[in-house]
Formats: sequence, C-alpha cells, structure tokens
Amino acid sequence: MKPSQESLEAFIIDTIDGSDRKWTQVALENGICSKNEVSRRDVRRAARKLIDLGHIGYVYEYGSTYLTKSIGGPVRLTDRLVLVPYNRSYAKTRKEAVLRLLPGVSFGDGSHPTTRLAGKGIEYITRHLIFDGDDEDMAVLDIGTGTGVLLIAAVLLGAQTGVGIDIDPCSIHEARQNVILNQLSDRITIRKGTAADIDAAFPLIIANLRLPTLTTLRPWIAEHLTPGGLVLFSGIRSSERQRLLNRYGRKHFEAVWAAEELTWATVALKRTG
Repeated sequence: MKPSQESLEAFIIDTIDGSDRKWTQVALENGICSKNEVSRRDVRRAARKLIDLGHIGYVYEYGSTYLTKSIGGPVRLTDRLVLVPYNRSYAKTRKEAVLRLLPGVSFGDGSHPTTRLAGKGIEYITRHLIFDGDDEDMAVLDIGTGTGVLLIAAVLLGAQTGVGIDIDPCSIHEARQNVILNQLSDRITIRKGTAADIDAAFPLIIANLRLPTLTTLRPWIAEHLTPGGLVLFSGIRSSERQRLLNRYGRKHFEAVWAAEELTWATVALKRTG
C-alpha cells in the first residue's frame, strides 16, 4: 500500500536520523523506493517539503552533498561563538558572537569534530595572533567553504572581509544565503571555483578538507599566504597530522597551534619564509 504524504515524510526523517550512513539524494531515493510503493518523484517532493520546513537539509562534505537532519537549537561552537537557527531567539552576552543559520543547514552545527576544531582554531587566531579588529587589510579566504559557517565565523570574530570558494552549487547557494542572513554581504563574497581561480594573497586561509587535497594545495598556499600569515587546516585525522606537517616543512611554515578531538586534528601554521 502506498504510504500517505505524512507517513513518507516521517519515514524519510527516520531513515536519515536513524542511520549511521550518509545519505545522498540518489541513495535516499533508492533506499526508500525499494521499501515503499512510491516513486522517486514522491520522495523528492517529500524531501523538498521537509527542507522547506527546516527539518532536514543539505550538507557538503569532502566533495559530496548529503541530506541530514537540521540543526535544532543554539549550539556553542567555541567560548565566544554560538550557532543559532534563523528562527530561534537567543539572548547573547556581551562577549558572544551569534552566527545564524538558515533551515537546511547542518554542516557547521557543531556535531562534527572538524567543525568544532576549526571554530576553536579561528577563535584562537583572531584573539591571540593576527587580528586586532582595526586593520582593513585583514581578509580571510575559505577554500571549500561549504555552507560558509567557518568563513562567517572568522569575520564575526575579527576579520574585516572574507572570500569563500567552492565547486558545489548547493554549497554556494547555502553559503550566500547565510551571508545575507548574518548581514555580511558587504564584507563576504562567495565564489564558484577552486584555489587556482584566486589571484590575491591573504593573511589567513582556512581549509577544512581531506589530507590529499591539503597536500596538493601546498605550492598554491605558499604563494598566496602573506608573509607572517596563517593557514588553518582541519579535516585531517590525528594519524595524518605529522604527514601534513612534513609536507609543509619547517623551512617556510611553523606550527603555532593545534588541537585534537576523537580521531580528528586541526593545526594552524604560520608562514615564516
């Protein structure tokens, strides 16, 4: 018997929330159609409604787009930064910065260690290292910006301007909408492309990507990070940390901050040569 619209929506949420696997749109359609007398069109229509209602959303991780349950309430990412859904009220303290997220945005809700670690790294850098809040040249580049959460965090915590690049259309749309929501359209630009499309140099570069991509980026980062600038790497396993440091070497880069959570690691390197 074909399920009702309400039953299909509930089944989609249960499928996404009750499994450890990550569901692409195609995988979700395959899985649900195989267990129910519904068409792919039915699944897509129901998923779109759930996205519009803010119950599920897209997340871009390491080159693929997945559907996942959306952020439900305020999440403290760091000591100063709180992530809040667009439609939730939050009484912030004087020291806090509030980053608001649109419905459907899950990556960056603090649920993944790489996001939390990168957020902590951004807070440490903006508080202790190169940003004083007054230098108009303090710009940040986020390579593979996803939904823009880390880029927006950097600007909220001290950077004057920011550029985010990505190759995924869903991520670009989400990031631009989040920039608008946080009233930062005059300070943040989201562009489609790769690092090779960027000509300018930056005092801070963020890259929450996997190790093979980070090692490949080494020559580009060495050329586009200003002298004394910092690059924050996240998305690496703890076991991969030394390989990353070896790739960047001590001649031109110095490790100035690092943190680990579970099996993940984040490091900040300063360009010294």
